[in-house]
Amino acid sequence: MAREVADLYRREIVDKLGELVRATKRLGNLRIEVATQDTVDERAASQEFRQLLESKVLGSGGQLLPLPDVSHDTLVDHAIHRRRPFGGKGTGYRDALIWQNALTLAEAGETVAFVTANHKDFAGADGVKLNPDLTRELEERGAAGDSVLLYGDLDAFLEAWAVRTEEALGRVREYLHREEALATVEDRLATAVALMELPYEGRPFLAELNIEPEGAWVQTLDSIEEIEAGEAYILGDDQASVELTAVVGATVDFFARKGDVYTHESMHDLGDEIDPPFYVYDYDYNATLVAAEAPIRLILTLQATFHVGSEDLEDLEVTDVEPG
Repeated sequence: MAREVADLYRREIVDKLGELVRATKRLGNLRIEVATQDTVDERAASQEFRQLLESKVLGSGGQLLPLPDVSHDTLVDHAIHRRRPFGGKGTGYRDALIWQNALTLAEAGETVAFVTANHKDFAGADGVKLNPDLTRELEERGAAGDSVLLYGDLDAFLEAWAVRTEEALGRVREYLHREEALATVEDRLATAVALMELPYEGRPFLAELNIEPEGAWVQTLDSIEEIEAGEAYILGDDQASVELTAVVGATVDFFARKGDVYTHESMHDLGDEIDPPFYVYDYDYNATLVAAEAPIRLILTLQATFHVGSEDLEDLEVTDVEPG
């Protein structure tokens, strides 16, 4: 599984490098000079990412399973008969290897929490329970049919298995009311959102400007206006995972069409307001676009990991962003 995730990471690097090359070429056609990019060794980066991933798993008390002890003859037979997780065109080899590891654990008497968004190949018709092919294979191997439990995402898994803790939640809420703690959160959050691209080219976030941006991203985090802690789950012996919701002020950069910006600025010049609600810092970004910035509010959903004893913030990740 670590090998699979690392390869997905490598492919994402290749895709983004391809986008960068195409964007650089288009900018060159617009007579805009772009600095030469350093060469990226995507395979070396993928290997480093895999090592980081494996260290995270092992450091949290997890284990890395080897490739399953299953014959190619067995896998070919399952593929021919389209037994899940093989698909109609024989696809599913890597999924089949992952499933074989789950089978091995179930055979040994373990209860397996199987977390996957691939409902098509692993779930039954209801999209919730394990596919009957897989339940039958469990029973054929001498394991209980319900020894592998299917979860569509990590939230569903945490809801079912992680221990909710009001005590840890109370401590985190107290932590968030301390000035020095809030400063730490703000510093970590500023790093997390820096250059974060806003979805839908930023249009829902800049709707009040009456300009349709052609791309937008966070430049700086300016302030945390509100922050609330939701549910907390115990992870291992000394960590708590807490969902946070933060309302923040931020400055975003965006691209917009020149005609839209000129029209907007002209309307402000004719009205009572002296300045428009944005600042254009490059009127000639290219032949059709200007580059500008504007202050906005964002609602961020965050997943934070705290040390249960000290309440120190160990990790912070943005999981969702909405207009404020």
